[in-house]
Amino acid sequence: MKRKLLLFAVILVVMLAAKYALGQNPSQGDGDLASLFDFGSSSELDWDIGLPMLLAPIAGLGFAVVRMLAHRLSGPQLQPLRISLPPK
Repeated sequence: MKRKLLLFAVILVVMLAAKYALGQNPSQGDGDLASLFDFGSSSELDWDIGLPMLLAPIAGLGFAVVRMLAHRLSGPQLQPLRISLPPK
């Protein structure tokens, strides 16, 4: 558990450092908060981007259902053989 937490912390620090180094400085440009969330003037969905965004969760759900059904219909699972040696 300690190793996972340390790895998470290192990756988080590297990502924050990269974001700070490559990102836009908040003091530059107009500091208007609404302009940060303005993704364009068009309100219609661009299908080149929107279609994969809509189909990806549906495909993920479909894969999960197929995997669940395959696991349930596969029958009993064999357990690994555990050999206990006699004490010395």
